[in-house]
Amino acid sequence: MSLDVWKIFRKHPDVAAELDRFRGDSTMTTAAMNDEGGVFMGSVQGFNIFVYSGWYMDDSGTEQPIFPAGTVVLSGAKMEGVRAFGAIRDEEAGFQALPYFPKSWAEEDPSVRYLLIQSAPLLVPTRVDATLCAEVL
Repeated sequence: MSLDVWKIFRKHPDVAAELDRFRGDSTMTTAAMNDEGGVFMGSVQGFNIFVYSGWYMDDSGTEQPIFPAGTVVLSGAKMEGVRAFGAIRDEEAGFQALPYFPKSWAEEDPSVRYLLIQSAPLLVPTRVDATLCAEVL
């Protein structure tokens, strides 16, 4: 859920009575929680609660939230899916879909070698009815 939803959710008397902030079966890795904006907040009756607040830069260079304010997503282990790849927007890659495209080039003055790796992953759920996204605020 988004942070604004969490702030309201945690104050509800039924949630406050059931919230277990010390145990839980967190399925996010520590790296994802620290680097990507996701934080495990606890569990309520077996449901793991995460707050997500990651950002991205849109085409105009403006920072946008990945997870819109007022939003809740529900999913579980039965969601299933595949990791697909979009086309790499680079002529040297042939504008084709590749898991990774490494690239290297040199500049002469001052001498420097640049390294770049590109990827365009897209997670595609195959059981879309196993998830729910709702705007609750």
